[in-house]
Amino acid sequence: IRYQQLREVMFDASITELVCAADLAAPTDSLLNPDDSVEKASKLFQSVTDDMLPVVSKAAPHALIGVVRRSDVTHVLIRRHERTSQPSSESE
Repeated sequence: IRYQQLREVMFDASITELVCAADLAAPTDSLLNPDDSVEKASKLFQSVTDDMLPVVSKAAPHALIGVVRRSDVTHVLIRRHERTSQPSSESE
């Protein structure tokens, strides 16, 4: 569900019982599997505007396992960069 879709209905009290999540959900081809790399997630985030990507099983692609947030991927990549860019501390 994207904010633009929610924004149109979230403050309209007259339709609260008429609209459910399935009415607002949008299908996506941007999916991750549990064994996908952070690099794959990063590339997917570069091609979509969503802030979360669904994680699904290859065996059951319609069963949601969880989500990966854009901020989580960004933090992992930043930490990885910081670790690899620090000069090694060798004793003299």
